[in-house]
Amino acid sequence: ILELTKEFLPVMDAEVNVPTAMHRLGKFTKNNPRECEAVRASPTFSALLYRYSPTDFPHRGLANVCWSLARLGVNDDLLLQQYARAATEKMAKSPGDFQLMEISNILWAFAYIQQAGGPAMPSELTASAVRHLIDRDMSEGTTQFLSNILWPLAIVEYNGDGKTALLEKISAQMMQILDQYRSQDIANSLWAFSILGFRDERLLQALVPKVVRFSSLMNAHELCQVLHGYSVLDVYNEDIANTIDKAVLDPEVKRDITKQGVVTLLKSFALYRCFPTLSMHVLLQMLEEYCPQLNPLEVSNSLW
Repeated sequence: ILELTKEFLPVMDAEVNVPTAMHRLGKFTKNNPRECEAVRASPTFSALLYRYSPTDFPHRGLANVCWSLARLGVNDDLLLQQYARAATEKMAKSPGDFQLMEISNILWAFAYIQQAGGPAMPSELTASAVRHLIDRDMSEGTTQFLSNILWPLAIVEYNGDGKTALLEKISAQMMQILDQYRSQDIANSLWAFSILGFRDERLLQALVPKVVRFSSLMNAHELCQVLHGYSVLDVYNEDIANTIDKAVLDPEVKRDITKQGVVTLLKSFALYRCFPTLSMHVLLQMLEEYCPQLNPLEVSNSLW
């Protein structure tokens, strides 16, 4: 891709060529740190990156470039601010021209950049996206699209105008496409709802059979997210408690539980008012092993 870019850069346009090249670079590096670093160090990539101003791209091109900046780990704060400003202004001027997936990709990109230690997602961008999404039909929303909206809102802990209205629309669409949900989407959505403090008991109870079905495919992080979500939102279901209690015994899950995961599971079981009969001895053993590494908050939560 870089060789082709080097050869054809003088004639590459902002409509299709540059966004496509950026998107493919973001996609094929697959979050591999060494490959991302190699791309960023390339003079050809720098020439590609700065060939056009963010305002030169059409809506889809802008969304694709923002997504690529996040995937490639670009950390030019000034450049990222320019892209955020361009996205905010385009949403304000012509909201109807954005596709839902384009909005979700922009939100995801800047939340990912923030979580990776880059500049915080501007509140103006988040608010503009929320205003836009409230007025749009969600019926075309896929599981990935919905997750890519919920996750960024949770990362920035959005509590501005339109939050409840948007979350209600997302929840309603989730009910319509429940059969399409798989483990990662379920876990991410439950975590986001718990962070945002949004409780739709009908949806949460409807997700229980999906959690039970996919529990054997969930990794340790996803299991923590699920139990944390149900416990914080105070929606009790015995099947959830029993399923996760059993799943923790899986050797692969045990191997991947971090110290934060152990504390989260213990606290979540307590909030859920459920004693983990099968896994309690495992969790206590792991807690003892992690004990020298625990920070004061983790110690406090574990004792609680």
